[in-house]
Amino acid sequence: MIGDRLPDRPFFSCEKDAFVIVDQAKMGASFMTGKIEHWFRFEVAGGNVFDSRPLKVIDHTPLSAVVECEDSTVSLDVESGSARKKTHDGREWVYLSGLDAANSGAGWMPVS
Repeated sequence: MIGDRLPDRPFFSCEKDAFVIVDQAKMGASFMTGKIEHWFRFEVAGGNVFDSRPLKVIDHTPLSAVVECEDSTVSLDVESGSARKKTHDGREWVYLSGLDAANSGAGWMPVS
């Protein structure tokens, strides 16, 4: 479950099928067990917060992260639990559910 802020030391991983956030403070214990525990895993699928492959994190604060993707830029507002994206053609969209349901396929609504 997403809290109201990112971990103090977030590690971001842009994968072909997911955008993963890991709490670096817990990574040491994870290496001992051989299983890394995700703070949150955003699956790439149609209608999800990430509906195209994430490429890189271009900005982040304790309350947000901005991720460049193949066809858009996704802004995660952890404090409010919401997401927005801006496609390369300049259109802006809001995710129709909260970040706790980021992998539910709720879809996007245009705002511009």
